[in-house]
Amino acid sequence: MKRNARTPFYEFMCRVEEDCPLAIFLNKVISELNTVKILFVPRTFEDANDTNKENGKSNADRFYQSCLWELWFHNVILRFHEWDDMLNEYFSEYEGKWKFYACSKRLESIKEYGGDETDYNEDGSIRTLNLTEDDLKFYTVLGKMVQDDCRDIVRETTYADLQYMVSCLKANASMSLSDFFKECFGKEITTYKQDEDGNMVPMNFADKALNKAVKQNEADIIDSYIYLICTFIEKTIEKIKSMNMFCDNTEELSQIHKDVKNMIDFNFLEVSIFKIAF
Repeated sequence: MKRNARTPFYEFMCRVEEDCPLAIFLNKVISELNTVKILFVPRTFEDANDTNKENGKSNADRFYQSCLWELWFHNVILRFHEWDDMLNEYFSEYEGKWKFYACSKRLESIKEYGGDETDYNEDGSIRTLNLTEDDLKFYTVLGKMVQDDCRDIVRETTYADLQYMVSCLKANASMSLSDFFKECFGKEITTYKQDEDGNMVPMNFADKALNKAVKQNEADIIDSYIYLICTFIEKTIEKIKSMNMFCDNTEELSQIHKDVKNMIDFNFLEVSIFKIAF
């Protein structure tokens, strides 16, 4: 029986399985980076150890970076939806009351996972009276939105961490298919465009230059949006950590809720921290 070798599962990035505007944008970035990732993918042990003399990075290093980019894309969408869901619940089911929310979440957690000895009365029932802030500190809405006891790629990634990704996007935009063939095989290939009558005609030098300029402009725009996403996450987390978790924080959390929805809708002009800049 003839058997075909399986295509490596890691050769292409997985698209974000969402249809919100932010996910559409991130999938656009993913599609642009797929070309880059194909070049990074090690196919042998020798490939993995091959080092680019210009930047000192091995194929394995570059491939690992691309995996982290993919993880970041997916977790950004996941985190924004988690924040949206938490704040929807906080205001609709718990009336924006921090203690009501924290007491309920504590009770749910102990019922599902169990608790410490101090969480129970002598008769074995869960203690619900005279709860202190120390009893509730792990169950507040702010504590759940930003958890300090675990590593988090969304919280820990800065715009500076994504600079190599941005440089790859821009390099990919500046390299056309005909450039690639000329560099690899020493000859140009004919590229085509559709004319006004719908016919495919060869592209001239001006067409190729314009097409490359458009792609480079798109890469610059993508860079700007990546910066805004990173900035929003950083500033929002700073704001959450600056608030007293044992208060309702109604006004501040209402604004964060609106901002998160606008980020998901890719409506950056309405995000409060960007309004001054725009």
